[in-house]
Amino acid sequence: RPWGSFPGWMVVLADLADEQDSCFPSQGHIARSTGSSPRTVMRALGDLEEQGYISRQRRHRGNGSRTSDRYVLRVGWLPPGCG
Repeated sequence: RPWGSFPGWMVVLADLADEQDSCFPSQGHIARSTGSSPRTVMRALGDLEEQGYISRQRRHRGNGSRTSDRYVLRVGWLPPGCG
């Protein structure tokens, strides 16, 4: 994967996660934490979501503008063929 190691991305999200295995860091924060570009972050999060390792919930402020998404780590989930 051109965007780095899967475990590294999951560790960043897990480090920020609460008791419900969710977190809502900005993509800028994730980029700074991983030394990646914002575009790489977008691609990596999309890949993790597509593969089922995380789910993403879009969030909006009271005025309707976007804020950081909520990411839920699917702890204990295994991809097809691994369980």
